[in-house]
Amino acid sequence: PRELFIKPKRYRVQISENKTTLYIGNISENVKSLSLRDFIVQHGGPIVDLSVKSGFCFVTYKTFQEAEVAMAKLKEEQFDGNNLKVQLASRNKHDSRARSGEVAKPSKTL
Repeated sequence: PRELFIKPKRYRVQISENKTTLYIGNISENVKSLSLRDFIVQHGGPIVDLSVKSGFCFVTYKTFQEAEVAMAKLKEEQFDGNNLKVQLASRNKHDSRARSGEVAKPSKTL
């Protein structure tokens, strides 16, 4: 499958023909990648990739269906005392804006 790389200033999101990436926010900034990976796999199923940033992460699943199931399960969970914020990554092939043909609006953050 063909892969595209989008490089915003602070992070890179990988999008491919079959894989789907979730954004998970409201994560403690002191979290260890290994403990987060174990938690996500335990509650959301097997993953392809995990990219941990300060306060959030991107999790890649093999298929859109696996990501949907994981999103539903992880939205109900707390990690390190925080309620997780889980959604499709905004540059995802399966993002509802992409399906509808709507163009994503630029972020207002500086």
